[in-house]
Amino acid sequence: MLNTSYEMILNKKIIVFSFNAPYYLDATDISKIVAYYALYAKTPSFFDVAASILFQELTPVGSSPVSIPGTGYDLNTAVSPDPDQILSLALDLPENPPIEGTPTPVSTPIPSFFIGDTIPLKTGKILDHNGNMVPDGTVVRFLFTSGGDSSTTQQVETTTIGGIARASYRLSNLGVLEIRATSDPATVSDVISLEIKEGQAAVITAFAPTLVLTPTPLPNESQATIENSNTISPKNDANVKITLWLLAILILAIGMVASYWLGSRILDIRWGIRWSMTTVIGGLLVYSIVISGISLNTGSTAVDQIFLVVLSCAGGCGLGGLGGWIWHRIDSMKSQPIPKNRSAKDGNDKADQ
Repeated sequence: MLNTSYEMILNKKIIVFSFNAPYYLDATDISKIVAYYALYAKTPSFFDVAASILFQELTPVGSSPVSIPGTGYDLNTAVSPDPDQILSLALDLPENPPIEGTPTPVSTPIPSFFIGDTIPLKTGKILDHNGNMVPDGTVVRFLFTSGGDSSTTQQVETTTIGGIARASYRLSNLGVLEIRATSDPATVSDVISLEIKEGQAAVITAFAPTLVLTPTPLPNESQATIENSNTISPKNDANVKITLWLLAILILAIGMVASYWLGSRILDIRWGIRWSMTTVIGGLLVYSIVISGISLNTGSTAVDQIFLVVLSCAGGCGLGGLGGWIWHRIDSMKSQPIPKNRSAKDGNDKADQ
């Protein structure tokens, strides 16, 4: 139906319930549906479950027990150890039975180890990509490195039972010994370290390294490119700076011509020149302050920087023009003549004195 009745499913949301094996649909078929549920059987109870899922009365859980090529789901990969985990590593010590009246067992004291002793080791529960314990028989390697030199690393290979792997190692050399565990593709684990000295008990320490996660690519690479197209990279930084400078010069030139024309029309050519100069000075001053802030903010986008340059230059030109007008008003007040009646009155006052 998905291939032969295309007009029937056009612009519709298709939900598929598979009551048989879920791998009969290919990638083209699956791309036409919005949800794909596998129930694996055709008994009435499974139909009831499908109806409950359809009307959102039940939230389905679980992972496919078989590979589904149409969705890219591979069972071998899904049940392999999740690489985004740190394998826990500890001494495999027996737990003492709980004391009567207490709910938890009493912890066993950490033993001392000397040259010739055997160290029992175990991992914690190793999880697969679906968050479940890996299958029994999953290979785990215990790595033993002497003296911090990876060239002298020995390994003991074992398999999991119940998601846990166990191994033992006999101390045969003096010096520092580091113990790790890997289970491909999970390669990061806790580290057990101990220093073995002649006639002295080994001091055991343990630490967990930091797991470096691999970034997961976005589902739609083209969409990610569009969303990040405005971000300025170091490669294009010089071109962006030149563009911003040319834009600032254009705005300052427009402001200078406009202020000169306005000043010469309202007053005279001299004040037109003065207004154009104050306009350019104001624009340059504000632009210099803003562009310094942009240089410090390396995460700003090209659109943000263009907006700030236009706003700063235009605002600075406006402030410079306002300064020129204030300059003209002050100069006009100083150059106004003293009224004659006022001068005569002042002369009489001086004669009376």
